[in-house]
Amino acid sequence: MNKYYRSKGGVTPFSGIVLILVIVVAITSSLVTYAWILSFNDSPIQQNTALNVENVRFYENEMDEINDFVEIVLKNSGSEAVIVDKIYAGTSPSNLMTMNMVNCNSQTQVITQGSTQIFTIKCCLKEQTKFYFKIATKSGQTIRFSRNPTIEDS
Repeated sequence: MNKYYRSKGGVTPFSGIVLILVIVVAITSSLVTYAWILSFNDSPIQQNTALNVENVRFYENEMDEINDFVEIVLKNSGSEAVIVDKIYAGTSPSNLMTMNMVNCNSQTQVITQGSTQIFTIKCCLKEQTKFYFKIATKSGQTIRFSRNPTIEDS
């Protein structure tokens, strides 16, 4: 049994160098593949946008539930303009619907750097129901938030 352990050799200098070369080639090819995949992406990885929810107001029309609406104030505290693509809302985070009737206080849904924009969406409000929102931008940024309505009369 002692003879078995003596005859077993360790890592020779040649095989150690080959092992290091294989590791270097694997890392280099991974980095080249990563750079190649990134070349297909048109948008930069690091976005210079920071979109924040400043305020959410719920307005109820007591005569007509169809004319209830929510006003969302968004602020862009980043260094680039943000284009709001879609606003989703619902009474459950897993069941959000695209809000087609999105109005804002300007003709475009662009929020320039350092400015705020007010978006108004129509929906039926129930005072005790928690509302969930998701805002998606053209650059792929999403904001999820929820609010319990404190309803104001319109």
